[in-house]
Amino acid sequence: MNKVFKIISILLILLFIITILPMSRTMAYDPDDPAHGGGGGGGSGGGSTSTDIIGDARRWFEEARTGGSSLINPGNVATSLQPVGQILFWAGVIVLVVAYPVMGIKYMISEPDKKADLKTKLIGLVIASVVILGAYGIWKVTYIFMSEVIH
Repeated sequence: MNKVFKIISILLILLFIITILPMSRTMAYDPDDPAHGGGGGGGSGGGSTSTDIIGDARRWFEEARTGGSSLINPGNVATSLQPVGQILFWAGVIVLVVAYPVMGIKYMISEPDKKADLKTKLIGLVIASVVILGAYGIWKVTYIFMSEVIH
């Protein structure tokens, strides 16, 4: 069992690394960029002063009161969260794909008194499968419904 745990851990770590590597970079705040309220004079280069941060917060709150265009866009939020959801979904699927054969083989070769204990673990595995795959289905239905409602 310890060997299986190590293999699953290594596979999950590799999956995480493979998924993280191709992610796009986020745009960092540039105090010299006029689009972000900067106006040159960049100071120490790269860092924001406390007055810059407070000024940005005030502008953000003012835009929120007036219905500004730079508020959080639901399309951007969905696009930003999509890779996280995909990572979690595929990690769950990979764990299920590994766990089912391991539990099945254990069940087939175990003694009758241990089969009852394995049955309860298999029931938990089936419930985990329903939760993982059901969560994806609920997310997809909700996303399609909300997209139709918004547009």
